[in-house]
Amino acid sequence: RLSGHAFSLALLSRLRLDLFDALALRSPALLMHRGGDLLHRWVQDVDSLRDVYVRGLHAPLLSAWMFAGVCLGLLALAPRLSFVFAGWFVLGAVLLPALFHRLAKPHQEASTRLRARVSSQTLELRLGRVEVVLAGAWDGQRADADDLFRRLHMAQGRVAFLHALRDATGI
Repeated sequence: RLSGHAFSLALLSRLRLDLFDALALRSPALLMHRGGDLLHRWVQDVDSLRDVYVRGLHAPLLSAWMFAGVCLGLLALAPRLSFVFAGWFVLGAVLLPALFHRLAKPHQEASTRLRARVSSQTLELRLGRVEVVLAGAWDGQRADADDLFRRLHMAQGRVAFLHALRDATGI
């Protein structure tokens, strides 16, 4: 863990030095108008890369090294077991997460669209309630809102079920 953080900080300092070298070559006229804001934004962007290696790259790389080591060890001891392990590992680490992502994506997108429509319709009903009641359209608007809530609840229920199934399998 310590080596991962050390590598991440060394990479970050190198990126920051490269950024400052690139900025030194620029014309001062480009940085005259609110140059401090621009410099702050660039430094902040470099700082946001701090945990990319530790959180985003270190775990998959370590997992790949462990997978290769275990497969080579099993290959020397029991070749068939090595192939069985490799198959189960690929199934559990690659195929099942991709399957769960693919199954949940349409329901998550539908949930997002429905949530936006529910928010919009609720706001419209709230702001225009007097006009809707005077026009005699309250029951129709309320039925539409109830239908949207029901559809949103179903989409969120499907997403929650798929996430629970994924978590139960330990993926």
